[in-house]
Amino acid sequence: MTRALCFCLPTWSRALCFAVVYESRSTAPILRIPDELVVEIVDAADYPAELTVSHVCRSLRQTVVNASTLWTDVVVNVNRDGSVEISKLYIERSAPRQIRLTLNAVSDLQPQSLRVLTPNCVDRIVELYIQFQSCQAVETIMHALRGVAVPSLEYLSIKSACKGYNNDPVVDLSGLDAPSIVSLRLDRCIFGRNIPPWMRTSLTDLTLIDSVALHDTNSWAFLFGPSSPPLQSLTSLYLDWSIGVNYYSDRLDRVIHSTSLTHLSLEFYSDHENAVLNALTALHLPALTHLIIHGSHGDNISAICNSGSVSLGVNIPSLTSLTLANIYACGKDLECSEDREYKPITRRPLPHIFSSLSTLTLIKQCFTADILRELFGPNSQSCFGRLERIEVWPLYVEIDSVYEALQGLVRNWNSERVPVLVMPPHLCQREGWKEDQVELWWNLEEYRVKDSDE
Repeated sequence: MTRALCFCLPTWSRALCFAVVYESRSTAPILRIPDELVVEIVDAADYPAELTVSHVCRSLRQTVVNASTLWTDVVVNVNRDGSVEISKLYIERSAPRQIRLTLNAVSDLQPQSLRVLTPNCVDRIVELYIQFQSCQAVETIMHALRGVAVPSLEYLSIKSACKGYNNDPVVDLSGLDAPSIVSLRLDRCIFGRNIPPWMRTSLTDLTLIDSVALHDTNSWAFLFGPSSPPLQSLTSLYLDWSIGVNYYSDRLDRVIHSTSLTHLSLEFYSDHENAVLNALTALHLPALTHLIIHGSHGDNISAICNSGSVSLGVNIPSLTSLTLANIYACGKDLECSEDREYKPITRRPLPHIFSSLSTLTLIKQCFTADILRELFGPNSQSCFGRLERIEVWPLYVEIDSVYEALQGLVRNWNSERVPVLVMPPHLCQREGWKEDQVELWWNLEEYRVKDSDE
C-alpha cells in the first residue's frame, strides 16, 4: 500500500517516506502523517502525473486528490486520445489555483479538440505554452483564443516545429485579450502586423528565437523602428540573430530604437571581424545598462576599440555591464586563432568608449590574453575608468597564457583602486592571488544561450 506511493518518488523522497513509516510504527499509524507532509513528498516526484494510482490507501489518495497545488501543471497533447479528458481532471482538481497550461499539437486540429479551453480553465491560466508542428494547428489555437479574456496570463510561449524556413507561421496575437502579459517568447514564428495593446503597455520581457521577422526589414521596423509606436514597458530583450547577421555583416540596417530597454542579449555567429561592431552601431538605447553578445570573438573586440567610434558611447550612454561570450562556437576548446587574424588594440579601450562601464565579462574569447594585456597593461591604469570587475572564463587551450597575463597585470597594478578579478576554479585556485583580488566563478549557467529545443 505505502510502497505503491513511495516507488513513484525519487530516491531521497522515497527514503523520507519510509523513514516516516518507520518512526510512526511505535507511536501512531501511517494514516496520521500530516497531510502537508504527504503533499510535499508527492510534489517532489519525478513524474507527478503517474501518481494518480488507485490502489494506495483511500486516505492518502484523497489527500493527494484534494491538494490543488499538485494539479496546476496541465499538459494537453491535443492529438492524443484521452489527453483532453485527463487535462480536464487536472483543471477540476487544481481549482481555484492558477495553472500552467501546455498545448502540444503534432498535426492539424479540429476546433472541438480545444474544448479544454473552458472559462474555468482560461480565467486561471498564468503561463501558456503552445507547441505545434502544423501551421494549421496554431491558426486553430489562436482562433479559439480570439476575443477570449485571459486576465491572469503573465507568460506566453509559442514554438513552431514546422519543417523549413519558408513554413514559419504568422502568429496573430491581436485577438488575444491578455492585459497582464509581461513575458512573451516566439520560436520560429512571424509576428502578425497587428500588435495587441498589451505589447505596448504591459510587456516587459521579449524573446525572439530564430524568427524570420528578425531578417525582414519591414517586420523589423514595425517592431523596433524609430517611427513605430514604442513598446513602452519593454525592459528586457533577447534576440537570436544567428542567421541575419551573416547576411548583413558589412552593413546592418536592423536598428533597434527603445527608450525603456535596460537589458539586451544578442545571439549570432558571424565570421566577419566587424560583426559585433556593426551590431553595436545599430543600437539606439539610452537606458541600456546590461548587454550580452553571444558569438563574439577576440578580433571583434579589437575591431570595436580600433574603430574610434564616438557614436557607441553616445547611443548607449548608460551601459554598465558588457559581456562578450562564445560558449558554443569556441566552447569545444578548439583553437580558432589559427583561422582568425587579431589586430592589436591601438585606439580607444572599452572603458573609454563606454564611460559608465563597471563590469567587463569575457567568456571563451580567443586572444583573451592579448586583449587583457592591451586593455589593462602597465601603462593603462588610466583606462580603468569606472571599471570595478573583470570577469574572465578562458578557453581551455588559453588557460596558461591567460593566467600569465593576469599575473603580469596584477604585479603592475599600483593604483589603490583596481578591478576585482572574477575567475573559474581552474584559474582562481592557482598560486599568486591575494584574497581581496579575486572572486570564484563556479559555472556559466546564467550565460547559457536560449535554445529552440528547450
